Amino acid sequence: KLTSLEGGVWSFLAPSGQAASALAVFPFLSAGDHILIADTAYPPMRDLAETDLRRLGVEVEFFNPQSPGDVASKMRKSTKIVWCESPGSTTMEILDLPTIAEIAHEHGALVGVDNTWATPLNFKPLQHGADIVTEALTKFVSGHSDVLMGSITVRDAALIKPIRSLIGRMGIGVSSDDASPVLRGFVTLGRR
Repeated sequence: KLTSLEGGVWSFLAPSGQAASALAVFPFLSAGDHILIADTAYPPMRDLAETDLRRLGVEVEFFNPQSPGDVASKMRKSTKIVWCESPGSTTMEILDLPTIAEIAHEHGALVGVDNTWATPLNFKPLQHGADIVTEALTKFVSGHSDVLMGSITVRDAALIKPIRSLIGRMGIGVSSDDASPVLRGFVTLGRR
C-alpha cells in the first residue's frame, strides 16, 4: 500500500521515522563523502549528521531550504546526498524540490526527502525528482498514537540492495503486530 501511494518500487519499514531517515542515508555515505541537509531538518536528523556522520568522516553541510541557488553553490564532487524536508519540520517552508533534484542529479548525488508532514496523500516526492522518501508512520499514517514506525520508499530498484543489506546487518526489523495498526490507519488517512 505504501509503495503504491508513494509511487515507488519498494518500501522498507523501520522502528521509527528517525530510524528510517538514518537507514536511508547511511548505505550511501563513506568517509570523505559530503552530505547537504536542509538547515531546518528534523532536529534528530541534524544531530545524527553533526554527531555520527561527522565522527565517521562524512562532511556535513546545511543549505537554506528556500534557496536552490544555495544548494547549487554548495555542491561538490564528493556530495552523495542532498537531504530535504518539505514542509520543513519546524518552520513549514516548502522546498522547490524539482529544481533541487535537478541540481543534485547533475552532480551525481541522490535526493532524499522526509515527507512526514505532507504524507504521500499531499505530496509525492518521488514524482518530483527525489530518489528516496521517508515517512514517520507514527504520525499521520498510523493516526492513532499507538505505534512507533517509519518507512523508506525508493524510486529505483538499484537502491533496494544497499538499504536492505544495511538493515539486515544491523538486525533491524518491524513486527507484524506493529504493522497491523499502521494498515488500520490507512483506512482513515484520507478522511483525517
